[in-house]
Amino acid sequence: SPEKVLELLRDGEAPSWYESCYRSMAEQGRRILALAYKKCEGSDGGKPEEWSREIVEKNLKFAGFIAFECKTRVDSKTVIGALVEADHTVAMATGDAPLTAIHVAKYVGMCPSEKPVLLLQSSAEGQISWCGASQANSGIKLPFSSPGVRELAKKYTLSTTEKALEAAS
Repeated sequence: SPEKVLELLRDGEAPSWYESCYRSMAEQGRRILALAYKKCEGSDGGKPEEWSREIVEKNLKFAGFIAFECKTRVDSKTVIGALVEADHTVAMATGDAPLTAIHVAKYVGMCPSEKPVLLLQSSAEGQISWCGASQANSGIKLPFSSPGVRELAKKYTLSTTEKALEAAS
């Protein structure tokens, strides 16, 4: 993922447009792969084929992004619309990156496009907060409080990852 590869790049290696570029493509529903590499010249000691994973996966050089567009099924919007109209609660569990999943949810009508989307996030310091998911509402940051989730969901579409949900629980 672009987020994980960013952590593996050598200091100063990520271009200034790295995050805004991958976020923009993900918000358009693209699946993004970040590419990075390292020349195996043996400068880290020993033969490259004997290097540990920790040595291989550090100080990488950014090579670029690959973006894939995976179309949703033609009938998805109709099926989701019928479920929502019949007053069913519809939710999504996916392995997609959060921004890609949010795009798909909006496209198929799972969440109203006029409601801002908040993504539950956990910081390295253990802080749990709801943050604006898109670049358009990135300035929103609200503290997490489990008793307040129902009220928050009236104003926002809420999204989370497994990691953030585990941290919140």
